Amino acid sequence: MTAHPSLARLTGPATSRRAFLGAAGLSALAVAGCSGGKGLPGAGDSGESGSGTGEIQFWHNGSEDDAKLIQGRIDDFQAANAGITVKFLNIAAGPQYYTKISTAAVGGGLADVFFTRTFDIAPFVARDYLLPLGDLITQNKDTVKPDDFWPAEVAQMTVGDQMYALPYDFSNYAIYVNKTMLDKEGVAMPSDDWTWEEFFTIAAPFVQKSGKRQTRWGSAVTTGDWFLMGVFKAYGGDTFSEDLKSCVVSNDTNVGVLQAWADQMAKDVIPTASSTPTGVDVFASQMTPFKIDGSWATTSTRAAVNGKFDWDVIRLPKGSTGKRGVSTAGGCWSISTKAI
Repeated sequence: MTAHPSLARLTGPATSRRAFLGAAGLSALAVAGCSGGKGLPGAGDSGESGSGTGEIQFWHNGSEDDAKLIQGRIDDFQAANAGITVKFLNIAAGPQYYTKISTAAVGGGLADVFFTRTFDIAPFVARDYLLPLGDLITQNKDTVKPDDFWPAEVAQMTVGDQMYALPYDFSNYAIYVNKTMLDKEGVAMPSDDWTWEEFFTIAAPFVQKSGKRQTRWGSAVTTGDWFLMGVFKAYGGDTFSEDLKSCVVSNDTNVGVLQAWADQMAKDVIPTASSTPTGVDVFASQMTPFKIDGSWATTSTRAAVNGKFDWDVIRLPKGSTGKRGVSTAGGCWSISTKAI
């Protein structure tokens, strides 16, 4: 997970409750006076720091490490704003978190500020869950500066001409590499120009079996749709038409990509969903020299490896177009329409 530089502002001056809500979450905690206090119970009339009272419901969907980071910033905020209580709820499991959002929205009980992902924005706007932030951003142009954010994420947080969230991070996929394992076998680190075909060639010799039992694979993989959209693109395929009105995933290029990956599964270079030991991190357990995973997995990988071997992260291989396709999405915070 790569945190945006705006997180450095979290330890900035104390802000009122209205600022906290108007900032759409902790990534802009130091923003002052975003909502003008309209309709917000407990917002101070003057808008001065520390003048608000009341309660903020704040929901997050992240790891334990994320929750600790956020709770620390909440503690700082509450220490500077004694009249404001932040009720923080972290639900780590994605399905449960989204069930919570859906159930709460139906009952009119969405949190004031809650974690969203960029691919949530359009459907949540269509359901009238999210407050448009354009006016609030304009009012606080000296503190909230969308030009400082990743342009691709700004586009994903925007519907029409309105932003509906502020960023926390921006994530993509890469290859995690057990450098110690490669060194032991005399295999050089792949170059930045490697291809998917070279990836499979490098990974294949690492396969090991003990009788009928496989003990090592060439790489742990993901076959999630978000990841595969990028791989299809690298080979000249696509998932949706340019106008986004039709799905074009069933084409010869994409089928060829999937067949190539199925062939690698048949050779046991990459595992099928049920072939690895249940509950075992095959990369951290050194049962594979590579794994395909997201930037969000760096923290958990560091904890799982715990110094047992030297590892690094390198860019995805290229496809037949000579380019690499990388799917991206971001974590962000939004204000619910309930909050104003």
